[in-house]
Amino acid sequence: MRDEKDFDVLLRAALSRSGEPAPFSVDVASRVMARVAELGPPPRTEMSGRQFGRWAAAASVVGVALTTAAIWNAPSLEAALSFLLHTMADGTGAALKLTGPVSSLAGTLGRVAMALVSSAQTFVRPLAPLQPFAHVLLAAVTAAMLSITTIVLGRDLGRRVADKERA
Repeated sequence: MRDEKDFDVLLRAALSRSGEPAPFSVDVASRVMARVAELGPPPRTEMSGRQFGRWAAAASVVGVALTTAAIWNAPSLEAALSFLLHTMADGTGAALKLTGPVSSLAGTLGRVAMALVSSAQTFVRPLAPLQPFAHVLLAAVTAAMLSITTIVLGRDLGRRVADKERA
Protein backbone atom coordinates (compact mmCIF):
# COMPACT_ATOMS: atom_id res chain seq x y z
CA MET A 1 0.00 0.00 0.00
CA ARG A 2 1.83 2.93 -1.26
CA ASP A 3 -1.11 5.27 -1.30
CA GLU A 4 -1.86 6.82 2.06
CA LYS A 5 -5.55 7.37 1.21
CA ASP A 6 -6.05 3.66 0.49
CA PHE A 7 -4.43 2.83 3.81
CA ASP A 8 -6.71 5.28 5.65
CA VAL A 9 -9.77 3.71 4.02
CA LEU A 10 -8.60 0.22 4.97
CA LEU A 11 -7.85 1.34 8.53
CA ARG A 12 -11.28 2.99 8.95
CA ALA A 13 -13.00 -0.11 7.60
CA ALA A 14 -11.06 -2.32 10.00
CA LEU A 15 -11.83 -0.06 12.95
CA SER A 16 -15.54 0.02 12.08
CA ARG A 17 -15.63 -3.80 12.36
CA SER A 18 -14.53 -3.60 16.01
CA GLY A 19 -16.23 -6.34 18.02
CA GLU A 20 -17.30 -8.33 14.95
CA PRO A 21 -15.79 -11.66 13.91
CA ALA A 22 -12.65 -11.58 11.78
CA PRO A 23 -13.19 -11.44 8.00
CA PHE A 24 -11.08 -14.57 7.58
CA SER A 25 -11.01 -17.88 9.37
CA VAL A 26 -8.31 -18.57 11.91
CA ASP A 27 -7.73 -22.25 12.60
CA VAL A 28 -4.40 -23.18 14.07
CA ALA A 29 -5.68 -26.07 16.18
CA SER A 30 -4.46 -28.78 13.82
CA ARG A 31 -0.94 -27.32 13.60
CA VAL A 32 -0.74 -26.73 17.36
CA MET A 33 -2.07 -30.18 18.24
CA ALA A 34 0.37 -31.81 15.80
CA ARG A 35 3.22 -29.96 17.50
CA VAL A 36 1.93 -30.96 20.97
CA ALA A 37 1.72 -34.61 19.88
CA GLU A 38 5.25 -34.35 18.52
CA LEU A 39 6.55 -33.00 21.86
CA GLY A 40 4.84 -35.74 23.84
CA PRO A 41 3.73 -35.58 27.47
CA PRO A 42 5.72 -33.45 29.90
CA PRO A 43 8.31 -35.31 31.92
CA ARG A 44 7.11 -35.94 35.46
CA THR A 45 8.74 -37.41 38.47
CA GLU A 46 5.83 -38.89 40.36
CA MET A 47 6.09 -39.91 43.98
CA SER A 48 5.53 -43.61 44.42
CA GLY A 49 3.19 -44.93 47.07
CA ARG A 50 6.10 -46.44 48.95
CA GLN A 51 8.00 -43.14 48.93
CA PHE A 52 4.88 -41.27 50.05
CA GLY A 53 4.40 -43.76 52.85
CA ARG A 54 7.97 -43.26 54.04
CA TRP A 55 7.62 -39.47 54.01
CA ALA A 56 4.27 -39.64 55.78
CA ALA A 57 5.68 -41.97 58.44
CA ALA A 58 8.71 -39.72 58.95
CA ALA A 59 6.51 -36.64 59.23
CA SER A 60 4.21 -38.43 61.67
CA VAL A 61 7.13 -39.55 63.85
CA VAL A 62 8.56 -36.03 63.92
CA GLY A 63 5.14 -34.55 64.64
CA VAL A 64 4.50 -36.97 67.49
CA ALA A 65 7.97 -36.35 68.93
CA LEU A 66 7.54 -32.58 68.80
CA THR A 67 4.06 -32.76 70.28
CA THR A 68 5.24 -35.05 73.07
CA ALA A 69 8.17 -32.77 73.85
CA ALA A 70 5.89 -29.73 73.87
CA ILE A 71 3.37 -31.42 76.14
CA TRP A 72 5.84 -32.68 78.73
CA ASN A 73 8.09 -29.61 78.74
CA ALA A 74 5.29 -27.08 78.88
CA PRO A 75 5.05 -25.14 82.12
CA SER A 76 2.10 -25.74 84.38
CA LEU A 77 -0.61 -23.13 84.68
CA GLU A 78 0.61 -22.13 88.12
CA ALA A 79 4.18 -21.69 86.87
CA ALA A 80 3.00 -19.59 83.93
CA LEU A 81 0.90 -17.38 86.16
CA SER A 82 3.72 -17.09 88.67
CA PHE A 83 6.08 -16.06 85.86
CA LEU A 84 3.52 -13.52 84.70
CA LEU A 85 3.21 -12.16 88.24
CA HIS A 86 6.97 -11.85 88.63
CA THR A 87 7.27 -10.20 85.22
CA MET A 88 4.58 -7.71 86.10
CA ALA A 89 6.22 -7.01 89.45
CA ASP A 90 9.61 -6.54 87.76
CA GLY A 91 8.03 -4.23 85.21
CA THR A 92 6.40 -2.27 87.98
CA GLY A 93 9.72 -2.03 89.80
CA ALA A 94 11.45 -0.76 86.67
CA ALA A 95 8.70 1.80 86.13
CA LEU A 96 9.08 2.98 89.74
CA LYS A 97 12.82 3.42 89.28
CA LEU A 98 12.57 5.24 85.96
CA THR A 99 9.65 7.54 86.61
CA GLY A 100 9.75 9.68 89.70
CA PRO A 101 6.61 11.79 89.29
CA VAL A 102 4.51 8.88 88.12
CA SER A 103 5.64 6.44 90.80
CA SER A 104 2.41 6.60 92.76
CA LEU A 105 0.39 5.82 89.63
CA ALA A 106 2.71 2.95 88.72
CA GLY A 107 2.51 1.57 92.25
CA THR A 108 -1.27 1.64 92.10
CA LEU A 109 -1.26 -0.06 88.71
CA GLY A 110 1.16 -2.69 90.02
CA ARG A 111 -1.03 -3.41 93.02
CA VAL A 112 -4.08 -3.68 90.77
CA ALA A 113 -2.18 -6.04 88.45
CA MET A 114 -1.02 -8.18 91.36
CA ALA A 115 -4.57 -8.33 92.67
CA LEU A 116 -5.83 -9.38 89.21
CA VAL A 117 -3.14 -12.05 88.88
CA SER A 118 -3.80 -13.47 92.33
CA SER A 119 -7.52 -13.57 91.59
CA ALA A 120 -6.72 -15.33 88.31
CA GLN A 121 -4.55 -17.82 90.22
CA THR A 122 -7.46 -18.43 92.56
CA PHE A 123 -9.61 -19.20 89.56
CA VAL A 124 -7.03 -21.39 87.77
CA ARG A 125 -5.73 -23.34 90.79
CA PRO A 126 -8.82 -25.64 90.92
CA LEU A 127 -8.24 -26.41 87.21
CA ALA A 128 -4.71 -27.74 87.81
CA PRO A 129 -5.88 -31.38 88.27
CA LEU A 130 -7.29 -31.21 84.72
CA GLN A 131 -3.85 -30.53 83.24
CA PRO A 132 -3.07 -34.23 82.41
CA PHE A 133 -6.41 -34.42 80.63
CA ALA A 134 -5.47 -31.32 78.64
CA HIS A 135 -2.15 -32.94 77.68
CA VAL A 136 -3.90 -36.11 76.49
CA LEU A 137 -6.48 -34.06 74.59
CA LEU A 138 -3.74 -32.04 72.90
CA ALA A 139 -1.95 -35.23 71.86
CA ALA A 140 -5.19 -36.75 70.54
CA VAL A 141 -6.01 -33.65 68.51
CA THR A 142 -2.50 -33.60 67.07
CA ALA A 143 -2.71 -37.28 66.12
CA ALA A 144 -6.10 -36.69 64.48
CA MET A 145 -4.73 -33.76 62.50
CA LEU A 146 -1.73 -35.80 61.33
CA SER A 147 -3.92 -38.71 60.26
CA ILE A 148 -6.35 -36.45 58.38
CA THR A 149 -3.44 -34.76 56.60
CA THR A 150 -2.00 -38.16 55.67
CA ILE A 151 -5.36 -39.39 54.38
CA VAL A 152 -5.96 -36.26 52.28
CA LEU A 153 -2.46 -36.34 50.79
CA GLY A 154 -2.79 -40.06 50.05
CA ARG A 155 -6.14 -39.49 48.36
CA ASP A 156 -4.81 -36.62 46.23
CA LEU A 157 -1.63 -38.41 45.22
CA GLY A 158 -3.62 -41.61 44.56
CA ARG A 159 -5.77 -39.71 42.05
CA ARG A 160 -2.66 -38.42 40.31
CA VAL A 161 -1.29 -41.97 39.99
CA ALA A 162 -4.67 -43.26 38.73
CA ASP A 163 -4.84 -40.46 36.14
CA LYS A 164 -1.34 -41.32 35.01
CA GLU A 165 -2.27 -45.01 34.60
CA ARG A 166 -5.37 -44.11 32.56
CA ALA A 167 -3.33 -41.92 30.18
